[in-house]
Amino acid sequence: MNNDKSEKSLLLKWMCYYYGNLGTPTNRLDRRKWQSLINFIWNVILFIVVLYSIYKRQNLKFLNYNTSDLENAFLRLIYRNYDYAYEFTYIVQAIYLFYYGPKLIHLMQEKILTEVYDSQSFKNIFIIAITVITLNHITFVLFYWHLMIKCWNNAYYLQIIGYFIIHTNIYLYILVFHYVKQATHVQLLRIVNNFRYLTSFNNDIDYIISSIRSLAMINHQMNGLFSWSFLMFSVCTALDLIVTSANFLKKPEALLTNCSFFLSIITYLLYYFWLDSQIIKLTKLMRQTISQMSFTRRLWGHQSQKNRIRLIEMEIYFEYLQTSALDICPLNLEFFLDLFCFVMNYTLLICQTL
Repeated sequence: MNNDKSEKSLLLKWMCYYYGNLGTPTNRLDRRKWQSLINFIWNVILFIVVLYSIYKRQNLKFLNYNTSDLENAFLRLIYRNYDYAYEFTYIVQAIYLFYYGPKLIHLMQEKILTEVYDSQSFKNIFIIAITVITLNHITFVLFYWHLMIKCWNNAYYLQIIGYFIIHTNIYLYILVFHYVKQATHVQLLRIVNNFRYLTSFNNDIDYIISSIRSLAMINHQMNGLFSWSFLMFSVCTALDLIVTSANFLKKPEALLTNCSFFLSIITYLLYYFWLDSQIIKLTKLMRQTISQMSFTRRLWGHQSQKNRIRLIEMEIYFEYLQTSALDICPLNLEFFLDLFCFVMNYTLLICQTL
């Protein structure tokens, strides 16, 4: 992978500042700098606030289900796993990012990614930041309004802060992967455009292979570092959707209050999966271009064996551009549709047994 690093792009600086002060460390602890110490202590305090909020939540039951609901075995299974799903996932993610958060940011700071966002105007970055912050606050108020009222009436003010931190970090995995995939898509478009105009395989091919190698290694390392969070929060959202859908007939307002949250998550995911599908299409287009060049013997020349090895190397890198959960489960549109079908089928099963 290309070892050249650049300064953080404006978008990455905003993400580090916003999430770096909401319980997610984005810079490595430097004991020689008081700013770093204060930021680390602040994030530890917020993490403790979240733990306190989860503990106090036992006195303020978030799910207002009836005892009769627990008589249904299918619904009882979901309730018992759903009740603390988001909280548990956040705790695991927060502890993990206290160590790997700076490494994640370091990876997103690769020059081949930041140069894509450096070309964007301040206005575009400002619009993206305001949109994300606005959606985050609106969905939090709509999703947790009944819990916030209970907290306020019982003087559990810290719990409101704790659940705001949890809710905000739900979007983190989507923003991180979107940042990488958007830059990968833009860079591959540039590479494909350069590839089409090669008159000889040896012209600028080293730069093209180096760029594809850098993108592949960044995406591969991102899968290893953070794809588990993608998978866990996706499962949490699926459980949440099952509970909301199952309660729709008895509590129609539940779907209305949660609608903004589900729409924002689903919209983010659909756009992300679209980006991933476009990346796959671009790799297929490059394979076709290579095949055509091979057929017309434009790429062989006097270095036939060396060029064949280069092609094999490029084919290997293409496989690393796709998103997968720990190299086991591909996280693509097919995965999303399978998860959605599971939610609908399980909800139907619950409704039939009520």
